[in-house]
Amino acid sequence: IGPLRAAPFCTILGRASFRRPAMNLKARILLLTAAIFVAAALAGWLAMRALTMGIIEEWAERRVRIQVLYHKSRALEPPLRELALARQMARAPAIIDWAREPDNPQYRAEALTELESYRENFREHSYFLALADSGRYYHNNAKNEFAGAELRYVLDAAKDNDQWFFELLRQKHEVQVNVEPKEKIDTTNVWINALVRDGERVLGVAGTSLDLANFIQGILDSDERGVTSLFI
Repeated sequence: IGPLRAAPFCTILGRASFRRPAMNLKARILLLTAAIFVAAALAGWLAMRALTMGIIEEWAERRVRIQVLYHKSRALEPPLRELALARQMARAPAIIDWAREPDNPQYRAEALTELESYRENFREHSYFLALADSGRYYHNNAKNEFAGAELRYVLDAAKDNDQWFFELLRQKHEVQVNVEPKEKIDTTNVWINALVRDGERVLGVAGTSLDLANFIQGILDSDERGVTSLFI
């Protein structure tokens, strides 16, 4: 009777001893599967993030390049247009004739009429003409304040504020663009200068100007969020 009773007990113990490792193995497989899934998901997320950031950086670089070229073209368009008009004005026969004979009243009237026609076409509706022989500086602005009194003052080589004119005459550059304040007419502008010539002889300087504050503000103004422009 003893051996017969012992057999079922041993069988139960044997079955019990084999179930625990089987349960541990199943749990390990589940944990391993979960770990592999998490690792794969993390790797996929990191790869997608790297790809997305690369696309964003490439797009941003292209966007910035386009923005810079756009602002560059906006910055160049006004002075280039004004420069072309100033050169055309400096070559006008009526102005050249007057610059040759500044005391001729007929030439003076014709030249001032010509200057007024250009004033209407310039962006700031202003012009200036400085004659080399006399140093007389003629100017009228958008408000037409100086109609009939276009002669504003006489340039003096001994004054620092007037050195720009005599320097231009010495350099004999066909055109020049610079930023300079003019205390006598209370402005700080982008000045566009073109030489008035009679062959090789320099008769004077003619041109126009762009208001510096309006010029820069017009270039840098942008309604786009996240875009800040610098003008150098």
